Amino acid sequence: MAWRRLADWLKARASTADWPDMPMTLATLSLRFDSAPAKVEALAAAEYAALMEWAEAGGFILALHAQTRAELTLLCPMGPLAVTARIRVLPLTRAGLVLYDVREVMPLRVSPAPPARSMQ
Repeated sequence: MAWRRLADWLKARASTADWPDMPMTLATLSLRFDSAPAKVEALAAAEYAALMEWAEAGGFILALHAQTRAELTLLCPMGPLAVTARIRVLPLTRAGLVLYDVREVMPLRVSPAPPARSMQ
């Protein structure tokens, strides 16, 4: 896959300081189509509280909510096994109302340095 070759090429050019050995995981949680709205609503406060607790502990550094479907994507600074374990105890997941996909990712810096900011 061309994306993997791009990642290898960029990583080879970077110094070790630019590429810390830190796992990064992308997790997508999707509400099942057959989820009963009343069940989802009953667990909404507990789900929100669990996600806020996870965020405050540094469990994810970016959360993206899809505009066109019931989906949440999290960027987590930990490995896939730790993320999967955390997702499995979320209230909506425990109730069987959510499907999830977890995958390890790596950042790709295309330019060697950020562009200089203009003072104008």
